[in-house]
Amino acid sequence: MSLIWWEKTVEYLFLKKYYDKLLKGVAPLDGSHEKAGDLIFSKGNTFLLIEFKRDFKSIKYEQGKYENYKKAKEELKDSSNHHIIIYGEEKDKKLLLKCQTYFNEKDININNKKELFGRAVKYNEFVSYLVKLLRHKEDHKNTTNQNNQKSNSSSTSSSTIERVIQKYKDVTIIGINNENIVPMTLQDFYKNSHVFQKKIEKEITKGSTGKDKNINKNNKKDKDISIDMD
Repeated sequence: MSLIWWEKTVEYLFLKKYYDKLLKGVAPLDGSHEKAGDLIFSKGNTFLLIEFKRDFKSIKYEQGKYENYKKAKEELKDSSNHHIIIYGEEKDKKLLLKCQTYFNEKDININNKKELFGRAVKYNEFVSYLVKLLRHKEDHKNTTNQNNQKSNSSSTSSSTIERVIQKYKDVTIIGINNENIVPMTLQDFYKNSHVFQKKIEKEITKGSTGKDKNINKNNKKDKDISIDMD
């Protein structure tokens, strides 16, 4: 008889595998925003972006989440080493975990902690990548129509962001604090990361109004939303 499992089964097995690495008192995905935030948004910590899939065949459906997957891959592939996919594979009536990079599709040894967690990046780099990723996933045509109807409403961009966050609520972010890990949802990360909140609001708003989407236009640094975590 073949095994039956789901995407959440894969996520559970991964967290169970590294349970000894979870910070004491912070249960995986338990919504302890304040406690997790205090621990993980501190100097020197690093982050991984994980997308769990039921099996290898399920990975191909990721492309349908983008306005233009080819364009997204071209822009992000060289900075996506910390963005990975974990999926399940049946072997000898057992469910094994497999892992690969998201855009470049390179195999990762999930049993090698250094190879897996060593690809995590620092906060500023992670936020910059995450904003670009969500910008590619957001449907700006629908957003533009909504904003044309409520061009002067401050709640429009906020509702758009909430919709984007909700749409990708199953994405898991792993924050690494010394020898420990803190799993959180994208919503958890959004609620605790003020820098991410400001950047995603800025980019989604620019994209929805048809303005230039380049984050570093004219090579100017946005000092009010950039912090040094090094």
